[in-house]
Amino acid sequence: MTSKLSDFCTIKYGKDHKRLSNGEVPVYGSGGVMRYAETALYDKKSVLIPRKGTLSNLFFVDRPFWSVDTMFYTEIDESRAVPEYLYYKLKTLDLAGMNVGTAVPSLTTALLNEIPIEMPSLEEQQAVADTLVALDAKITENQKINHHLEQMAQALFKSWFIDFEPFLDGDFIYSELGEIPVGWQVVPLNDVATFTSGYSYKSAELQESTTAMVTIKNFQRKGGFKSEGFKEIAISGKTKPAQFLNKFDIIVAHTDLTQNADVVGNAELLMSDGGYEKLIISLDLVKVEEKTDFPHFLLAALLKSPQFKSHALGFVNGTTVLHLSKKALPEYRVALPEDLSAVANVSSALEAMYRQIARNNGENERLAKLRDSLLPRLMSGELSVAGLSG
Repeated sequence: MTSKLSDFCTIKYGKDHKRLSNGEVPVYGSGGVMRYAETALYDKKSVLIPRKGTLSNLFFVDRPFWSVDTMFYTEIDESRAVPEYLYYKLKTLDLAGMNVGTAVPSLTTALLNEIPIEMPSLEEQQAVADTLVALDAKITENQKINHHLEQMAQALFKSWFIDFEPFLDGDFIYSELGEIPVGWQVVPLNDVATFTSGYSYKSAELQESTTAMVTIKNFQRKGGFKSEGFKEIAISGKTKPAQFLNKFDIIVAHTDLTQNADVVGNAELLMSDGGYEKLIISLDLVKVEEKTDFPHFLLAALLKSPQFKSHALGFVNGTTVLHLSKKALPEYRVALPEDLSAVANVSSALEAMYRQIARNNGENERLAKLRDSLLPRLMSGELSVAGLSG
């Protein structure tokens, strides 16, 4: 007898969150955590399923949470289903293919309740869940380490180039940016870097290829580079050598698709080639390269700083699509020592941090591929956990 999803959980509607006071309880929408509130809607393990929007965006939550009205949450019968296993099981289903909406993709409780689902014994569920959870836990740990490294890099940059802490015992002179150490000067970014706009492509070029464009979809909303978002392209037009990218090249977002300005003006280091032979920047990005002997990773930290982001937002215009003025990068002014050897140590420390972030990202890509290859085989019974260790 084939079981149904309703045999293992009760699907509940989320609720409006607008009147909730701020707190520490995560509020989930179809894109993830939207905010934090003082009140929880549910406090047990649950799988969250989009009611509207990106229907494949499932979330597993194991702490008190609130789910908004465009999301379903589940009350799981743990006498029949291991919550983590149910989450991974649902991730193997084509929920997007079950869309019953028109303008906005949608799911209904009636449709979800009737999904046929086969579940092994609780012992086997737990063994499979433990294997997959371990992979995801390592990915999460690396993400936390990377976040900490990013914070360390910015703290180091701020200490030296904003607060001038290593030079406080010395003499200072007045500048347009305020007081700066003697032997430093204020220069426009144009003096130490060059800027290359992205490739202007035709829609017919967007086809299967070993070359891909890096786009703003490779920029995470909260900062960081992600390997999803590459757009394959068979280039037929004229290109500039500088439009092609190598690992650790610096790219800055020149547009954004929302009014939030989360991405426009953000700088990222290229951390992955996505497995493509060549990468080229899209029109919504600008590549920034250092001139002469200016330290590359110092330039990256400079462009990743809150100070540059604040400056960039003053050069943003547009309504539906936000655009960063071409003047934003070259006209940004920064205090630098006349002798760059004075900051050689901090440049080396920044490089070590960013290279470690890249290594962690690479490990996460490998772990995600392993998890995604194991998931359908473990769920279908084609592969057992015993077979993995054997």
